[in-house]
Amino acid sequence: MKGIKGSGFFVETTFVLFFLSLDLGQNISSFGPDSALVLLTILMVAVLPFFLPSAGNAGMGSWLVGRTSIVAMGLLGGVFLDFSAGGLVPEVFRTLPLVFATFAAIAACWFMFSGFFRYRLTA
Repeated sequence: MKGIKGSGFFVETTFVLFFLSLDLGQNISSFGPDSALVLLTILMVAVLPFFLPSAGNAGMGSWLVGRTSIVAMGLLGGVFLDFSAGGLVPEVFRTLPLVFATFAAIAACWFMFSGFFRYRLTA
């Protein structure tokens, strides 16, 4: 459940965070209630995995710096994808960030719950 061994870095939620920020970056020009919910979800996915049990959480400050950089890359990529969709890349690529975010969230839940419910032998 702890992503990279001993670092407290959760790979699954990082992908969810990146793809959600890609989707928000695409819709940043028309910010509305749906974008506000995506922003709230990004904040929750950025902060709450820090409190999951793992060995080696360095500190909240370094955790937030890493997560903020991931969100910033996703927002910039989303803005670029918004401007390039239809011209540089096909229009169908507009829907991919949310599709990938859904698949990444399903995989993250699968890995986390399988870690919780893994059968362990007792001696």
